[in-house]
Amino acid sequence: MLNTNPTILHIDNSVPCDALKGIRVVELTEYVAAPACGRMLFDYGAEVIKIERPSGDPWRLVGNNTPCGADVDENPLFDVLNAGKKSIVLNLKEWEDMEVFHKLLETADIFLTNNRMISLRRMCIDPETLAQKYPALIYGLITGYGIDGSEKDDPGFDSVAFWGRSGFMASMPYEDGGYPMPTPTGVGDVITGITLLTGILSALVKRTKTGKGDFVTTSLLASSFWINNNMLLMTQPKYGAKYPISRSESDPTACCYKCSDENWIQIGIMDYDRHVPKLMEILGIPDMINDPRFSTQDTMREYWNELRLIFEKQFSLKTSDEWQDIIKSADIVCCKLPKFCDAVNDYQAWVNGNLEKYTFRNNATCVMPCPPVRFGSTGTMRSALGPRLGEHTDEVLNELKIKEC
Repeated sequence: MLNTNPTILHIDNSVPCDALKGIRVVELTEYVAAPACGRMLFDYGAEVIKIERPSGDPWRLVGNNTPCGADVDENPLFDVLNAGKKSIVLNLKEWEDMEVFHKLLETADIFLTNNRMISLRRMCIDPETLAQKYPALIYGLITGYGIDGSEKDDPGFDSVAFWGRSGFMASMPYEDGGYPMPTPTGVGDVITGITLLTGILSALVKRTKTGKGDFVTTSLLASSFWINNNMLLMTQPKYGAKYPISRSESDPTACCYKCSDENWIQIGIMDYDRHVPKLMEILGIPDMINDPRFSTQDTMREYWNELRLIFEKQFSLKTSDEWQDIIKSADIVCCKLPKFCDAVNDYQAWVNGNLEKYTFRNNATCVMPCPPVRFGSTGTMRSALGPRLGEHTDEVLNELKIKEC
């Protein structure tokens, strides 16, 4: 059953992760995808210096278009992607600030950006140029559509380059009129950021062996095609799958059912012979086990609409909590379907450090999702504060002067 009192888990027994201790990341990023990668590099122990234009990362203000708001001391949508980073303000159109930027790169292990290649070349900070100046530097780049082809310099957000171009939106319309499904904010961006992270970490390992840096890049388009691999394969003319899948076309053994409390429960059965007889037993229809229509997965496919209707009737007899306990006791994959606002009370997520109580500078609090990887040596990691715009400019510049001397 979903635990709705996770506050008992606000116990911080973590220590800072030091897996990337000593690694410096210079981050010239905005919005979501590349900052998500930088956030996780910080959580793994790297020092991340975020360079912002004088007006700041536009994502600092996006909360003003949402109920979250975007106050300087309480900015959850910005903080979740930028916690722990150092923010410095540089205007790279000015020669003096570009000089500071290069001094930073001299000290960096990783350069992370989501600027378009046409802009990077204009500023002479493209991968080829920086590889010549800093051969040990790992250069991480996220684009909308890749670095080749006619669209290589087109702008792209995840709603278009990730959800739209993969086929997801057109294939998943609302049933009333075929309006494409609105996409969740930032999901494709964060997936793409994690994808780039895997390449950067691989390049770090390679550098320990060769001493040489590398250029690592991915795009919203690339990660979208990889994430949606099943659908892109099954819908090819050779195989002929169609989307969206209607309720009547849904496999009744991997479907959601409304319970007596009007909540839904999702079941997922992959081993038909092992789990369907157990499900029929606990649903109170043991006589169905030997029904020739449903005795095997192959025969069931001819009658799965009938089986779904039978299951629907049985699920309507108990609450979602009751069914979840009963079905899980039979070792069958299932879950009650929470809404987003309910999911933040998930006991399992709290006890595993996937969620945390986050306190802003003004002492307001919220429930903050945490980076998903956990190290046995450090335990549950806790979020640092997101930086104010330019908060660390003097600190970083003073350090560079010391190094210059």
